[in-house]
Amino acid sequence: MLLLDYMAYGTADAYIEFINALSWFRMYCAGKFGKNKTDYLDGFTSLENRYRGLWFDDEEEKNFSEFIPSDVEVVLEKVRKLLNTKRLEDNQITEISNLLFKFLNDGESKFRDRYFDYQVEMRTKYDYPAELFRAVKELLDDDHNDEAVLTSFKYLDNYLQKLLGLSSHEIYGEDLINKAFAPNTGLLQLDTNPNEQIGLRNFVSGANAIFRNPSAHRFMQFENFEAATIVAMVAVMARIANQLVQKNQ
Repeated sequence: MLLLDYMAYGTADAYIEFINALSWFRMYCAGKFGKNKTDYLDGFTSLENRYRGLWFDDEEEKNFSEFIPSDVEVVLEKVRKLLNTKRLEDNQITEISNLLFKFLNDGESKFRDRYFDYQVEMRTKYDYPAELFRAVKELLDDDHNDEAVLTSFKYLDNYLQKLLGLSSHEIYGEDLINKAFAPNTGLLQLDTNPNEQIGLRNFVSGANAIFRNPSAHRFMQFENFEAATIVAMVAVMARIANQLVQKNQ
């Protein structure tokens, strides 16, 4: 699935800030730079805040522990317990440093991969119709690109049929596209310059002819980016159709 540039950059920046905070706190503990327990608690609070900054603010979306059992949460809980002891000793500070060092060397790359997988899924699902997202997500993840492209256009057929109140056996393919978008006679009209309506019909018809039809008859061997782009284009088509229906109600 395609992720908008600003989302990708924002996600990467947040992760870099978290890792920088974790690395800094490890070095702070390794060097025993804190003057007292409060200094270490303040450093740990800053690290926890960076970790929280990785996730969505909406509590409904913060169910990531089910999706990604986080090694970081386990480490942070161990650190928290050490810091909450009545008297913080040098050996406990050393243990904290060792815990963070072990994570950075043994667990960070795995956590990073799973974290970015989670973020891509959570962020892209809102840019695609839910039914389309469910239909193609695993296909794209498993590099079944031809099938993902074909499935996306099957989704579009089904979506237009539902929007227009048509049976799936009644009309489909090019006839369905004309029923929806044909200039003057189509049920979904832009009500702008007539050339734009022609362009919309040709856009959907052309994409159907050049991407969907060949995929149904031969192996196209779409690259990952090509397949993801085509699926995103289908999502745009569905969104335009839905907007036109909403406008005409």
